[in-house]
Parts: sequence; C-alpha cells; structure tokens
Amino acid sequence: MLRIYTYRRPDGSCREAARDDLATLLADETAWVWLDFEAPTAEEAALLSDPLKLHPVVVETCREPFSSARLQDFDDHVLITVHEARAPKEASEDLFDTTEVDVVIGKRFLLTYHERPVDCVRQLRETLARNGRHFARGPWFLLHDLLDRLVDAYLPVMDAIDDEVEKLEDRVIGKPERADLEAILTLKRSLQRIR
Repeated sequence: MLRIYTYRRPDGSCREAARDDLATLLADETAWVWLDFEAPTAEEAALLSDPLKLHPVVVETCREPFSSARLQDFDDHVLITVHEARAPKEASEDLFDTTEVDVVIGKRFLLTYHERPVDCVRQLRETLARNGRHFARGPWFLLHDLLDRLVDAYLPVMDAIDDEVEKLEDRVIGKPERADLEAILTLKRSLQRIR
C-alpha cells in the first residue's frame, strides 16, 4: 500500500494525494511530499525508479529488506535504514521483534518503506491527520519526529531485557542450571539484534 501526503506552501494545505499526482507533486517547488510504502505491490515499488529516480542502491535496499542499520548519502537524497523494535505479538523466546524501515530524505520529500505495519509511521500519520501543520516545517522535521518515535519504542524493549537479566542473575547466583545458560545465550542474541 502506498500513501502519499503533501503539504503546500505558502497556503499551508495538507492532504492525502493520489498516485497519479506524484510526478506533478515532485516537480512542484511549493510542495513537500511524504510517501509511505507499506508492503507495496510491484507496481508501487516501481515508483522508486520512476518518477522518484532514486539511486539503484536505494531501490535495492528497499526491495530487499534485512539490512543492518545504515546511513548512505547520494547526490540528492540520503538513505537511512533503521529498525523498529516492539514486544512480539505471539509467545516467543525472543523479547522483541524488529521491522526494517528504509527512510529516504530529499530536499522536498520523505519516503518510508517497510514490509509490515510500523507503529512510529502509524503514529506520524495520525498526527498529520489531526494537524496538517505538523508538516509545515518540512520533510526533515517529519524525519526527526519519525526517528524520535522509533527510538522511544526501544525503551520498553530495553526495560524487558533488563528485567530478564536481573531474573537470570538471581537464578545464576543461587544455583545455575542448563536453562539459565540457554537464557543467557538468548539474551546475547537479542542484544546482538539491537546493535
């Protein structure tokens, strides 16, 4: 699914736009555009190359998830790959799940690309729906807001890991068992994913 939001200066109008309007919006010097690709179709993903004309590395990174975090500068846009963390929806030995979010920022646009719903993106969409003026400061401000929400999502995950470490410490100090060693390895794998 592709959602396109646009903010027009100087009148301050913020609205959701149609895909057919994308080339016009990108050419409009008074428009700021946010494109949110969530589990896009092949036809939607093709927009990364035309009309967006993103660097081939960016297109490949978006289409082939499972990258580590990165920041890469291209001539007229920057690629940032981050991961949102959250508690798993189903019982799991892992303390959290992550979803890759590829973010591309240009002079007048912000692009988010992810294969699953992402809370920080949903929250930003809801904020814009309530107050379109939130976009008035431009795509860099939206990027800051998005990353701020994404970092905040790590706090409960880190708290859960901290709680597990404390429980494990208590067990290991008393009488360590094989299950405790397995729990240590699971925690190490979880921490590796955060890095």
